Amino acid sequence: MKSLLLTTAILCCTSLVAQVRPLGPDSAALVREDSIYRAERGKFYAHIAVKAHYDGSVVRLRWAPDAPGGWINANQLGFTVERVDLGSVADTSSRESNAFINLTPTKLLPLGQQGWKDLHTRLPDDLYVMVAGEMIHTALLPQNMGFSTDIKGASDRLKERYAFALLAADLSWPAAEGSALGFTDSGVVPGHRYLYRVKVATANASYPIGDGAVAVSTEKADVTKQPIITRVNEQDSLMMISWPRAAHEAYFTAYDVERSADAGATWKRINAQPFVSFTNNDLPGTKDVIVYTDTVDATKQQYNYRIIGLTAFGTRSAPSKPVHAAWRDRTPPPSPTNVRATEKKGTIEVTWDYPSGVKDLKGFHVTRGTSVASDERSLNSEILAPGTRSFVDRAPETLKHNYYLVIAVDTANNPGLSMTAMGSVVDSIPPARPVGLEGRVDTNGVVTLKWRLGKEPDLYGYHVFWQNQRDHVESRLTGTAIRDTMYTDIISMRTPTEKVYYKVMAVDLNRNGSKHSELIELKRPDLRPPTAPVFKDYRVSDEGIRLRWAPSSSEDVTRHCLLRRMVGEANWDTLARVPIAEPTFEYLDKDGGKPAYYEYAVVAFDDGGWSTFSQQMPKLRMNSKERLPKVEMLDAEAFADKKYVQLSWDYAPRDGVKFILYKSTNGGKWQEFELLPGTARTHKDRLAKPGEEIGYFIQVVTTAGRDSDYSPKVKVKM
Repeated sequence: MKSLLLTTAILCCTSLVAQVRPLGPDSAALVREDSIYRAERGKFYAHIAVKAHYDGSVVRLRWAPDAPGGWINANQLGFTVERVDLGSVADTSSRESNAFINLTPTKLLPLGQQGWKDLHTRLPDDLYVMVAGEMIHTALLPQNMGFSTDIKGASDRLKERYAFALLAADLSWPAAEGSALGFTDSGVVPGHRYLYRVKVATANASYPIGDGAVAVSTEKADVTKQPIITRVNEQDSLMMISWPRAAHEAYFTAYDVERSADAGATWKRINAQPFVSFTNNDLPGTKDVIVYTDTVDATKQQYNYRIIGLTAFGTRSAPSKPVHAAWRDRTPPPSPTNVRATEKKGTIEVTWDYPSGVKDLKGFHVTRGTSVASDERSLNSEILAPGTRSFVDRAPETLKHNYYLVIAVDTANNPGLSMTAMGSVVDSIPPARPVGLEGRVDTNGVVTLKWRLGKEPDLYGYHVFWQNQRDHVESRLTGTAIRDTMYTDIISMRTPTEKVYYKVMAVDLNRNGSKHSELIELKRPDLRPPTAPVFKDYRVSDEGIRLRWAPSSSEDVTRHCLLRRMVGEANWDTLARVPIAEPTFEYLDKDGGKPAYYEYAVVAFDDGGWSTFSQQMPKLRMNSKERLPKVEMLDAEAFADKKYVQLSWDYAPRDGVKFILYKSTNGGKWQEFELLPGTARTHKDRLAKPGEEIGYFIQVVTTAGRDSDYSPKVKVKM
């Protein structure tokens, strides 16, 4: 119902007070009332939308609830119309305290069935009176009230009755008054401002309906907009006039269309009922324009058209400015047939057949394009005579195909198009041999080829060929020539053949093929890592650490790398890179003068980029001539009654050191017993047992791998 004035207001209802332009100082009161109205709006199931029109003597009000449920409830509750006089336009004093007066002491209800019959008797030509009455009373029938097993069907039927009832009220002012959706206030004073309020006569707590309000100024009469026709589309027997939807639907509900056949001297309405234009999602053109189509019979007759807008208040606009329309010959002549294009010594002759006796034939045009869908160019500057049946193109395209079209033109310039005919100039010269072919194969078996683009203007594309061995017969990979200088192929990686071969051939527009490019050889990626190298021997001496290893046995190994890192660290340092051609595989990691604890690994690399670490990773201590001072004196005293041995020693303070306490029980094996901080100088061994003979000594160490000689050993018996 977007095209209907009031229905649009209902479906898109917002605060009607806020829609009215300010009327002077008293507008502050309206704004405050509007704020309250907005805050209360969410408490209602439906709201009443109100519009007003002042014609210079009376104010007409139109309203409707904005929901089907509100409509059917209000039809039973009735409406009350109230008005407050805000004073004259020139009066700037505040009117916030003015009270509303009731204009309808008896609430407004839709007519009963007999009332609708009487109204129809008085207005037999007003079809919308009976439509409105039918929709209202059908909706109130017992079978249409209350709950239904078919909830969606009942809801859809209620929406349809609601929509048709509002449409009937929009198209007929008597129907609006009979539906209790319209009211005329003849008690207004010119030059004043009024605020109207429409509400249901009796509140329904189970279905609250919000009031509607509208402000009106009687300073001057409201002017109904004059419609305007913006386009005329003339056909053989159809005249289509159109006007913009957005600029008109806010003012008019429907239209009367009038036609004049005597240059505007007399006018006749050509629509039996008011013309209402609806939008259709399947016809996008109806979204922006309203179109009326008139069917005419008279050949070459000229007409004038105008439209009159009908409002929801029962008023009519002034007629639009008339537009002129005339019958046009839109029927094209017969199309040429059997069009042929034949090469003759570098030119192309176009011939066609055409029936004789076509009376309004003006002549022919011959056009040429380089494809069926390309833009065409006319080859004859002057139209060919009606008796012409051939045309010679003396400068056809030699590097592309020529597509010809013969167009018959009648005296009204309507075209009759033939089928397309192709003609070509014979070309037997092939393109140059492709150059610059190169490619690569990735680990997934995807082959990417590329080459340089040829310079021939008639170059069409390329064919790609492949061989699994150099002496095999080639196979073409491209069914049709590709229009690119890159090609992607996929090959199997599970094959003993390490290499694959490719070449390319160029073709032109006439499918002449060039010589093949040079054959290129591509190697499949190596997907298997090499076997691991093995450490054979290592020696720790004052020189450093000498390591020897057996190389990987894989044939494609290119080098070995010896790696080293501090024990406990994550990153490796490369000590040596040894090519596979070296006769021996060993390396001396020289002592740098500082003790350290290292981990070593050797890695094999092949020509495919794969690598394998040795499974052995020996951890070796680098000897150093610079050792830490040892603990010179260690004392031990047993306290049998307290069940522990008290140890004590002296050592000069030194950062970064720790003490390792070794222990032997009853002449047994020496073992690391405790790791003590560098600040410790005493320790109690509470694990000593009575009767045991226990020996002790201490060694000083650092986290960097340095250590001291052992302290003197001491023994004690519990």
